[in-house]
Amino acid sequence: LREKSYTAAIAAGQKAVAIINSNPELFNALGRAQSAAGESSQAQAAFAKQAQLQPTAPAPYLSAAEAYRRAGDRANTVRSLRQALSLNPQLLSAQEVLFGMELRAGHYGPALDIAREVQRQRPLQAQGYQWEGAVHGTQRRWDDAIAAYKRGIDKLRALLPETCRGEQVERLFQQVPVALAAVALSRHKRRPENVRRQGGAERLEHGELRVGRRRARRILRGAEQRRLPRIG
Repeated sequence: LREKSYTAAIAAGQKAVAIINSNPELFNALGRAQSAAGESSQAQAAFAKQAQLQPTAPAPYLSAAEAYRRAGDRANTVRSLRQALSLNPQLLSAQEVLFGMELRAGHYGPALDIAREVQRQRPLQAQGYQWEGAVHGTQRRWDDAIAAYKRGIDKLRALLPETCRGEQVERLFQQVPVALAAVALSRHKRRPENVRRQGGAERLEHGELRVGRRRARRILRGAEQRRLPRIG
């Protein structure tokens, strides 16, 4: 399978499960080979057999989700991911894939629910706050995105000892300039009261954070070039 010899891998897998039909890993390997070869229905049958042998394990449903995703079946991909999460509600790999799918589909309510569940489950990690900011930013609700990032920064600073918080807080700080830049540019066009001229430059004041119009454009260009999770 590692060498992408799928036909040989399928033949070996079928021979193995015919001899040892109680090993879930053999069915998983067979299903992955069949999925890679485009044999989606056969792959799902193999993962279903694995699930019978591992009734409390999320692994068969994760493999099934990947096979459905490869086949372009969004509905069954989501269903399989939710089955995996019903067995392990804190399975971050499943949450991450499901969150991305819901966000790309414009299902903002379910995506926000996942983000906030991850915040509840992992209060010492930045990921849930990043995801919430992405949901708001995709809808161009930049104030809400910034509020999510700042809330995460404040919570991480409060809960984590100083020696441990750096990486997690930095992950959120990286998002703030991108969101602020979008706010600055959108508000510059409308010229509201909180955008004012300072020495010929337009500046947005947002609490202790501020970003100039030219710098905002540089930030957004940089986010694009570095493939940061630019939202919106």
